[in-house]
Amino acid sequence: MIPLDPLPNLIDQVYARILEAISDRTLRPGQRIRQNELADKLGVSRQPVSHALHLLHRQGLVAESGRRGFEVTQLDPARIRQLYEVRGAIDALAARLAAERAAYDAAGRARL
Repeated sequence: MIPLDPLPNLIDQVYARILEAISDRTLRPGQRIRQNELADKLGVSRQPVSHALHLLHRQGLVAESGRRGFEVTQLDPARIRQLYEVRGAIDALAARLAAERAAYDAAGRARL
């Protein structure tokens, strides 16, 4: 088998760039996202842009606007707070489980 390339794939790279643009408000809430323009700016075809937008749609960061494509959604502070609460609980559980497992695994402790 040929090893996989460790670099992120094109969809992941496009996703990260769009997410960054939403985060730094280069793409503002309510702004329409034109896939062709975005693909041209990023130097990629429309396909990775389309896939990345669908991933962002599942996360609620962009919304479909009918035949017009996608637009950036308004971020709801209450929803963000809830997401961080869930993330905090999951991270705490993961840390606790890792510590418990490392306590019984000498090789695991050495790797840590």
